Amino acid sequence: MALSYPNKFEPTDWHKANDFLSATSSQQRQASDQLRQLSTTLRNDTENRTGWSQHQSKTALQDRATDIGKWRRSLDSCLQDVETELGAMEKAKDDTEQCLNEKAVPLDVVLECLTLRENRVAIDRVRDNVEMQLHKELEVVEGCKALLGQKLSESYNQLSALQEARHQLQLDITDKMAAHGLDSECVNLEGTSQNIGLWTNATRVEKGIVTPQTWDAYSNYNTMRAQAEMKSSMSLRDAVSHTIAQTNIDLQMQHKTTNSAYRRRLHEMKQTRDSLLWQQKTTLDEIAKMTQEVADVADALNAKHAPMMVAQTRLEARTQRPRVELCRDEAQHTLTGEVDNLTGTVRSLAKQLHAAQEGLARLQRTHQRLAEDIAIKENSMNIDIQCMRTRQDKLTDCDSSLAQELCIPEQPGGREQEQPESGRSTDRGGPSQDGSQTSMAPSSTSNFSQSAMHTP
Repeated sequence: MALSYPNKFEPTDWHKANDFLSATSSQQRQASDQLRQLSTTLRNDTENRTGWSQHQSKTALQDRATDIGKWRRSLDSCLQDVETELGAMEKAKDDTEQCLNEKAVPLDVVLECLTLRENRVAIDRVRDNVEMQLHKELEVVEGCKALLGQKLSESYNQLSALQEARHQLQLDITDKMAAHGLDSECVNLEGTSQNIGLWTNATRVEKGIVTPQTWDAYSNYNTMRAQAEMKSSMSLRDAVSHTIAQTNIDLQMQHKTTNSAYRRRLHEMKQTRDSLLWQQKTTLDEIAKMTQEVADVADALNAKHAPMMVAQTRLEARTQRPRVELCRDEAQHTLTGEVDNLTGTVRSLAKQLHAAQEGLARLQRTHQRLAEDIAIKENSMNIDIQCMRTRQDKLTDCDSSLAQELCIPEQPGGREQEQPESGRSTDRGGPSQDGSQTSMAPSSTSNFSQSAMHTP
């Protein structure tokens, strides 16, 4: 019985199989050698590219950090300038506010002077140069306050603009410090660093990302804006300084002009008052003389009473002559002429007495008007002296001669109190203490003159 072995190969198959395996092995070794060569080339190439990429990235990060550092230093310098300008602008604003507040005193003074001068009475309520200068001073003060108020408002607006520019600089500097810190940290990262890892979608583009040109333009805008605000601030400070100086000069010049007008007005009123006092004294003297004249005329008129009675009695007695003795002789003519002459004399004296009494009354009225006008002038002088003292006490820019000018006018009643003694003539029918007129002419004088004028 023959034995059977399944799956038996022929020797040729065996040789083919060995040859195929050898050929396949040789091919695989060649392919593997080529792959190793390619792999070595690729590994070296990728190593070089990775190293170069890391070098470029690190260099770019360093350059970026340098650029950020430059901008930060530029922004820091600009911020320091803005801080300095803010301080200067704040001081200018405070100076303007202080100057504006100081204008309240001149305003109160000029209003007080105008109010005081409203107490002038009668003819002295005149719109003189002092009043015109006071109204002009009021306009100057109000104009100064308006200018200073405008500059103060502009200063507040400029301070707000500087603070906004400072805020933008501070925000930009803060962002750049954060970016500089991050980029510096990235520069120091190595393959052996602890805080590295793989991140999902690390190459994504974040929302709001900007281009380098936009980044550079943003910081440049902040710098240019701050510089523009600083330039505007310096210009405004110059304008504020000029406005403060100019308003002070204008107000000081107007103060001097008003004070000069006050001095001229006081000098003018003093001269007028002195002239009126002299007129009052001479009027009082004339009143005394006129009172004496009235008394003399009255005495002369009374002196004609007895001769008139004698002449008329003689004529009346001669009418009793009997019959033919009732002759119109020379004696009759002489007596009649004497009565006529005495009648004319009495009439003339009575007329003169009346004229003298009217003249005396006019003098007394004139004296009263002089006294009233002197009182008005002294009231006006006291008001202006009070105004000048107020100005001297409250206005620091009053000139030194103002105090001397205050001593020019005399106090009220200083000279008028001497007048009653110099003009006292009560023993001659002069004005009494209350201004009334005492007449020394006897009451019978006027009756005699009236009866004499009606005598046939």
